[in-house]
Amino acid sequence: MSYKYSKGAQVIGDLKAADDAQRDTLIDFGEDQIEFQTSGSTRMKVHNSGVDLTGSLHISSSSEAELLRLAKTDADSREIVFEMNGSDRFSMTVNSFENLGLISYNTNDDMYFRLNGHNALYLQGYPKEVRIWDTFNSAYDTVVNSDLRVSGTTQFDSAISFEDTIMAELSIPDVDLQIDTNAFTFNVPYALTFDKVDLYLDQESSSGNVTVTVKNVTADPPETIFEPSISSGVKSGSDTTATNASVSSGTRIRIAITGAGTTAQGLRANLTFKRDLS
Repeated sequence: MSYKYSKGAQVIGDLKAADDAQRDTLIDFGEDQIEFQTSGSTRMKVHNSGVDLTGSLHISSSSEAELLRLAKTDADSREIVFEMNGSDRFSMTVNSFENLGLISYNTNDDMYFRLNGHNALYLQGYPKEVRIWDTFNSAYDTVVNSDLRVSGTTQFDSAISFEDTIMAELSIPDVDLQIDTNAFTFNVPYALTFDKVDLYLDQESSSGNVTVTVKNVTADPPETIFEPSISSGVKSGSDTTATNASVSSGTRIRIAITGAGTTAQGLRANLTFKRDLS
């Protein structure tokens, strides 16, 4: 056997460093575990369940080799877990669908991506918001909660739409309704799709229905879009089923009173539509 070398298994106790005057830098062999200590404190413990490390872990390499690799099977889902005061707070995971997830386990905890001293992207736990930092204005330029607020140029790859309403008075106040084939006519300023029409009366009909017909009179022949009615003794009605609902810019729409009932007064109509933007 050569000096400083041994061959074969040995049964020994703990190992202490001869160069350490305090004799508290050592390797402590225990039951199914090994502890590496400096200054009398355990810095690394190897045991059957894994490895516990106290302090910073510095990994360096002068080559392009991987510094850290986490290997998993499809069933595994939590690779890196951040714990605080004994409770899991966040984890970083790749699930069985090969998706990377950043997970919060506390409703009120936030996440952020910090660039150049600012939280460039801030995910707020409560209330649920996504905030994007605007460097030039030193403020969060975009905030997404239940609504989306966008400033600056925005490009959409598909069509979007928003809801609006056209409100029309169809009769003279305090005067009983009369049949009127041209109670209200207008030209739509842009392409749109009608959703519904609501009718309202100041005074209900004592007998007979109040009926309104909404038509596209640019079409040849004219096309009916809505035909709602209000029963006697009732002050409101609606039609939520539109036919020929989509019209182009410039289309002439006419609202006609086709049933006046008896002693009904003060008729108004609200036409709800979606404007399509492409």
